[in-house]
Amino acid sequence: MTNQEKKDWLKRYRKHMNRAAVLKRRAIECRSLIDSVPAQKITGMPHGGTRRSMADAVQIVIDAENEFDAEMALADRALKEIMRETAKLTDAQEKVILYKYIDGMEWEDVATTADYSVRQTYELHGQALKRITPQ
Repeated sequence: MTNQEKKDWLKRYRKHMNRAAVLKRRAIECRSLIDSVPAQKITGMPHGGTRRSMADAVQIVIDAENEFDAEMALADRALKEIMRETAKLTDAQEKVILYKYIDGMEWEDVATTADYSVRQTYELHGQALKRITPQ
């Protein structure tokens, strides 16, 4: 596996978490649909038009929440796999990998948070990539 493929493998967690955040916002927006569905008046008279029913609105919310749950399950699986691989690394290498790929930090922030120079951070990252062997 090339270093680029390893980086892409490590980036899966953030990708799933970003997608989950979008899906969660969608679920919240869909919940507001339920509040906007007017109560049906039963008058016995036929009504024309296509009105969204409460059942339709509830189904939209359920679908959105199921998509969110599925994406979170993928993120959780990716995180477990990454944590299993980073356990092989030195503490310094693991810190750099987790800050970069799990926390999603920029390189300068990784260096500052880990208390290394940016150059040291790049070197630790390169060493870590050599040791990571995703299945």
